[in-house]
Formats: sequence, C-alpha cells, structure tokens
Amino acid sequence: NLGYYAISPALSGANEKDIKEELKRAQLSEDGKVTLLDGRTGLPFPEKITVGWIYMMKLIHMVEDKIHMRSIGPYSLITQQPFRSPHHTTSYVGLIGGGKHLYPGEISLAHRGVLFLDELTQFDRRCLETLRQPLEDRQITIVRAQGSVTYPAAFTLIAAANPCPCGWQESSQKICRCSQFALEQYQRKLSGPILDRIDLFVRVKPVDLKKISNFTHENKFSSSQLKQQVILARNLQSAFLAGLNCSTNSELSSQQVRQKIKFSPAAKQLLMKAAVNLNLTARGYFRLIKVAQTIANLNQHPEISKLHLAEALPYRQDSFL
Repeated sequence: NLGYYAISPALSGANEKDIKEELKRAQLSEDGKVTLLDGRTGLPFPEKITVGWIYMMKLIHMVEDKIHMRSIGPYSLITQQPFRSPHHTTSYVGLIGGGKHLYPGEISLAHRGVLFLDELTQFDRRCLETLRQPLEDRQITIVRAQGSVTYPAAFTLIAAANPCPCGWQESSQKICRCSQFALEQYQRKLSGPILDRIDLFVRVKPVDLKKISNFTHENKFSSSQLKQQVILARNLQSAFLAGLNCSTNSELSSQQVRQKIKFSPAAKQLLMKAAVNLNLTARGYFRLIKVAQTIANLNQHPEISKLHLAEALPYRQDSFL
C-alpha cells in the first residue's frame, strides 16, 4: 500500500505535465514506474487483483493500460474512453481473446468504454453466446493448454440489427419479402439468454426522405442540454451508490437492488403486474428495475415512481422482434 493516489479524470483538463508534478509531490518517479516487492513471506495478493492496481497514473474511468495500449499504440497518456466496433466477420479469438500468447480480445479492449456490434445477427453464434459471462461478471477468463488469464471486460454493449433478412419488415416504403420460415430462422440467431442481458430495445423505422432533406429541423434537446442532464443524473447516482463499490446502477447486484432501491406504492403495484404479464425472468426483473432507477435519476428523483417504471417498460422486450 503506497498510501497515495494520483487520479485525474480526463475531463478536468489534466495533462502529462500535471500528472508528473503530482507524482513528484508524492515523492514518486515521474515516469510512473514504481518497484513493487512481492513479499513472498508476507500476505499474498488478493485473488482478483488486476493490472490496474500497480499503475500510479490512472484515469479512473479508463481501461487497464497494458490492454488498451495494444489498440492505441505508444501513447503516454490515455485521454478518452475506448470505442470498439469489430466487423461481424471477426473471429472468436479476435472478439473474446486468446491465441498463442493469450491476447485480450475486443471485449477487453472495450473495457470501460463501448463495444458496438453492428449487424449483430451476422456474428458467429459461438461468439455471441460467449458474451453471456462477460456481460454478467464484467471480466473474461481465457483458459488454454499453456495457461489461463483473466482480463477485465466491463464494457457497454450497443448492438444494431435489421428486423428481418431483407430489412423491410413493417416499412411503409417497401414490402417485406421474407417468408415466415425465414423470419423464424433469423430470430433464432439470437438466443433468449443473450437477449435477456440487453437492457434497452429500441425499434428504429426508416427515416422519411423529406425529413432527411429538411436541414432546418431542430432536435428537441441539444447535445449540451443532454450532457448537462446526464452529469446531474450521474452526480445523484454517485451519492446514491456511495459505499456500495458501484459506479452505475447497472452494476448493482440483485441483493443491493432489494436493499437500496425504493418505489412508490403505485410503482410497486405496476412492477408486480408487469412481471407477471410479461413473463419476466429474474434477470429481466432486476434489469427493468435498474433502468427505471436510471430514468428516475435523469429526472432528479431518488425514488422510482409509476411514471418512471412506465417509461422503462417499453424498453424491456422478451423477444427479438
């Protein structure tokens, strides 16, 4: 235990010089390299120790340096969260990790960032099914003949897929040419357990050409307004999660959800009715609650009301379509 933490969020504007000064004040080497003794006769390291613990210069929301460095090159300072968008032809090893030297895959390179899977249904089914454990545990353990390694994989998954093979289902512009058999085969590409781990389902219809050409159209909210709303929600969320070793609502365990999250009487009644009518699994039930809690935070409410839960329900779907 070095007894000193030099943490600088990227958004605060800190640069490499600032961090070197901070390290110097802590009487540590400016290059960030510190000799750590194993202490074979002392206490062993915890079982789940990660690479990030032994680095002094750490942006609190960034990925572990050794993992992220593989994707960004020899940068001296990480300044933004990763955004990984592998092609749907990416191999199992490329997405999950492995190989002769047990390299991290895309899910670990996206740690503390976004993993965007476009054309989700075109990915190899084996790759998608392997995402089950990382989406729950936020890490991946790769075991091969030459050894095993555990990499962090706390990523935000964003996926996109066409509603059917031809892409025109429910479109007002073209008629869908897919047979019922083709639709059923297409839907089977994504298993129930994978879909159950997705919090938000949003159906996007084709945009009318008139709206695309209307350059004077203004959004209801500007990016700056949305950013401010998110900042306020995260501040409220941080206070709510203080002492729980969680940074977001999605990281709450089922036990913590039961203990911490509060409902209005009307919201609790609606939740029980929805759980029965939608045949929610236990996982889907708790994920619905966490989405409703986040919506409440965005509206600066610490407690889930009936309106917050009603807004969260349409995002929860029990099937692909």
